[in-house]
Amino acid sequence: MLEKINLILLILIFTSLLLPSLSYGANIFIIRLKFFKNDTLIVEKIKVGNGTETVSPPLPTSYTIEILSFNNSLLLRRYIPVSFWFGEIKVDRVTLLFYPPYLKEARWINVFHEDKLLKSIDLAEYLC
Repeated sequence: MLEKINLILLILIFTSLLLPSLSYGANIFIIRLKFFKNDTLIVEKIKVGNGTETVSPPLPTSYTIEILSFNNSLLLRRYIPVSFWFGEIKVDRVTLLFYPPYLKEARWINVFHEDKLLKSIDLAEYLC
């Protein structure tokens, strides 16, 4: 009986560590970006919607996204999972949907590959 209780507690603890503490149905940015292997980037869509934010990869990746305020203060930095491999197939471009939390004081989104700034996006151009 004690082994069953320990197992249940272990499962609950493990699950709580893996599941993000997110509020479902919250306002989020909906961002669709097309990444190219040559370090170019096309913004396909940015809007505000309702949903669940993207959980960042647990380990650092070489791509990051930063959300900055009107006075260029860092509001959020997240790793984003960009890969040009699908199984054994290598591709030249990949489209990524990313859902960070909506931050009303956000003005800029910067996308980096390692230390290289790929694009600085002015949210005023996409949001009315």
